[in-house]
Amino acid sequence: MPTLIEPLIDVRTYATRFAALAPDLAAHAEGDGAGARAWWELSAELEELRRLAGTARETIGDCVAAIRRLATINRRARIRLGLEVEDLRDDRHAPSVIDYAVVSSAVAAVAGRLSDANLTIATAAPAAIRQRRIVGVSLCPASVAVGDGRLLVSENVEITRGVCSACDAAMDDARHGVEDQAVTVADLPSEGRELSMLATSRGHVEAIDRQVAFASRVLRTLDELWTGEERQLLRWLEGPQALGGPERAAELQRDGIHWACHASDALMLVEAYGRTARHEPGDPDHRFDERDWTGLLH
Repeated sequence: MPTLIEPLIDVRTYATRFAALAPDLAAHAEGDGAGARAWWELSAELEELRRLAGTARETIGDCVAAIRRLATINRRARIRLGLEVEDLRDDRHAPSVIDYAVVSSAVAAVAGRLSDANLTIATAAPAAIRQRRIVGVSLCPASVAVGDGRLLVSENVEITRGVCSACDAAMDDARHGVEDQAVTVADLPSEGRELSMLATSRGHVEAIDRQVAFASRVLRTLDELWTGEERQLLRWLEGPQALGGPERAAELQRDGIHWACHASDALMLVEAYGRTARHEPGDPDHRFDERDWTGLLH
C-alpha cells in the first residue's frame, strides 16, 4: 500500500509552482508568448498533479476501509472484555491474525512509516506463532504478542519495550499468560485462523480506540481536501482558454496557494498522527496534543 507522505509533498510542490506561474498562464489567454511557454511547461506537471491527487484519494479510501475494519475488530475485543454486550454465539466474522496485521499495516501507512517488518507480518506471522499461544495483538507496529513474552513482527524481528504503550500492554498480557483467552494456533487448520481474543487488557483496547478515532478524523479531513479541490484541478486542465484572461491571474494564484496550504496542513496532520500513534498521552515522548488541531479536524 502506498503511503500518503510522498503524494502530499508532491502535491504541495506542484501547487506552489502553479501559484507562481498563474499570472503567465492567465496572460496566455491573450496570446502572450511567455504565457504560452509557461502553459506548455506546466501542462505535463498538472497532469502529474491530477495523477497524484487520484493516488492520494485511492490511498485515503484504502486507509478509511482499513480503519473501519480495525474498529470492527476492536469492537469484538471490547465485547470479549465485557466492555460491550453482544450475542457471541455467531463467530463467523471473527478476524484472523492476518486480518489484524494487514489492518495495522494500513494504519501505519497513514503515518507514512511502513517498514519491512510491517509488510512481512502477513506472511511471516503464521510460521512465527505456530507453536505458541496467542494472548494479545498490538496495533503499533503491526505486531503479535506471543506467549513467551516476546513481541514478533516477523520471523526474526522483535519489538522492544517502550515503542508504545499498547505494545507494552500486549507484552505484559503475554507474559502473564491469560490462558482462558488464548487459542493454540497449531491446532487450527487453515491460514484463516480465528482468534478467540484480540486484546487482553482494558488499556490496550482503549488505546486502540483512541488511535482509531484520531486516524478517522485525519482521514476524513484529507478526503474532504481532495473532494473539494478536484473540480478546480479539472478546470485547470481544460487548458488556457478556461483560465479567463489576465483579470483572473490573482484568483488563480490564490487557488494554487490554497491547494499548497491544504497539502501542507494535511502533511502536518499525517506527521502528527505518526507521533500520536507511537505514544499515548502522558508518555514522556508524547509531544502532540490533538486539541491543537481542532480548526483542521472537522
